[in-house]
Amino acid sequence: NSAGVTVSLKESFRTIFTHPLVWFYACAYACTGAVRTSSDQLAILYFQDQLGMDMKTNIPATIAWTLAAMPMAAVAGSLASGWVSDRFCKGYRSPVAMSLYFLEAAVISFAAILLLKGLVGPTPAGVLTGCGILIAIALTANSTHSIVGAAAPMDIGGKKMAGFAAGVIDSFQYYGGALSLFVTGRVLDATKAKHGWLFWYVIMAAFGVLGGISMLLVMRKQKMLKARGDAAGR
Repeated sequence: NSAGVTVSLKESFRTIFTHPLVWFYACAYACTGAVRTSSDQLAILYFQDQLGMDMKTNIPATIAWTLAAMPMAAVAGSLASGWVSDRFCKGYRSPVAMSLYFLEAAVISFAAILLLKGLVGPTPAGVLTGCGILIAIALTANSTHSIVGAAAPMDIGGKKMAGFAAGVIDSFQYYGGALSLFVTGRVLDATKAKHGWLFWYVIMAAFGVLGGISMLLVMRKQKMLKARGDAAGR
């Protein structure tokens, strides 16, 4: 039943673009896109350069299983984050998303430490470690995908403007991905000879921290709006 839930494009622009939370979610989702796109698009070069794998003629079974496990981890993370948000946080997305962003940053920072210690490289243990890191990144990065990119816009836009809100927020995933790939490529070209793929991790971890801060600001703004609403009700 669409009665009463159709609005003009002008009203959609005005309502969504002036919403007090939408730009925090958009910034956070840009960080999701930055990490997701970087880990997906650069994984083959990472396997080849950092782990010493032959990715042209003889892809090892470990790498093939890792590439299969990454999207499965993404599915599991997306389902779990939505369930946790609805079951334990009363439908609030920001606490779960904030925790996931900071967890993602912690996982990637730990990976950077392992690489610095020489534990990620072309050895059996080093390959397994490097593959496990990518699966963990896929899990944490995609866990924020479902609640920030899908559930939050529905909360913001409601029946009338859920699609428009989703379009605005989701577009930032691609802005973040484009920025991440450009910056990472330039940095790796300048540092890879000396530091390997260390700064790939560093850049992704930085986006994770920025995403967590964005969701922390969402939580703060939500509390302020709730306090104003309670005061107006009294």
